[in-house]
Amino acid sequence: MALNASYVDAYYNRGLVLSALGDKPGAIADYTQVIRLDRNFAAAYNNRGLALSDLGDQKGAIDDFNQALQINPGRANTYFNRGLALFRINNDRSALADYTQAIQLNPSYAKAYANRGITLVRMGDRPGAIADLQQAARLFRAQGMNADAQKALDAIGQLQR
Repeated sequence: MALNASYVDAYYNRGLVLSALGDKPGAIADYTQVIRLDRNFAAAYNNRGLALSDLGDQKGAIDDFNQALQINPGRANTYFNRGLALFRINNDRSALADYTQAIQLNPSYAKAYANRGITLVRMGDRPGAIADLQQAARLFRAQGMNADAQKALDAIGQLQR
């Protein structure tokens, strides 16, 4: 019997909607169903990882991001998401490596530069942090994200005091 791919898409899409509405447990249930139906659906692992991370389950999130990256290692966004989960558990070196990988895969990833800069602050590398935050501000501005650019500039101002 062939699997009807529309069932997978239906669960996945409903998971997206539930997540956007703030129903993280409902989204997790739908992404889990997607994974039961299709073990190679990397985006379902990534999105379930995001929901788990938002609920405070960083280990579960990291496990899901690892699985997503095993299936599709070229996704900058998944490295970024795993970096954030690692940062949340104070694993700064691994977070830094993931943000760097995200930037290598997508050199215009402004949020990855910003988060890498914040991680560098916590690690005590003020010059590196300022350089990354400056790049984040430039990229945010170029992408029309002026509020985010200003936040990066404000962070630089605090570091320079």
